[in-house]
Amino acid sequence: HHVPITAIQILNEVIISGSSEGVVMVTGLYNGLSIMSIKDHCGSHITDLYITKEIVSLPDIGSVHIMIISSGDRRISVWSYEGSSRGGQMLDWISFPGPSVNIKNKEWIPPTLARFLPPDRIIYTGYEINNSLHIYSLTQKQ
Repeated sequence: HHVPITAIQILNEVIISGSSEGVVMVTGLYNGLSIMSIKDHCGSHITDLYITKEIVSLPDIGSVHIMIISSGDRRISVWSYEGSSRGGQMLDWISFPGPSVNIKNKEWIPPTLARFLPPDRIIYTGYEINNSLHIYSLTQKQ
């Protein structure tokens, strides 16, 4: 990255890092080689990264790690990750609207955070008047 890093995760022998410009890099921990570059969030800073430590089995996808990328533009991308030799692929996007009220302190908007909830769900924070968590099913797409 040539800009500030805003999120980081480590899985086995890789570092997953997100930047203030919305780029996520998967890099070898010991050799520093780039394994995967994700630019789908370009233009909006990465607020959170998460990858399952265990391999998850999902219908029509197989056995993979699940990687979740959250950004400041109220979008979450969900990826399969098959290891340093195979990379990964996007599984889904989750987008949600911003608040309908005027936020007084525009310099601090709560970050979007997300985690995997077995067997197939994503739990995430949204921008709501009241504090809330949302649950999304990868298999049901809702």
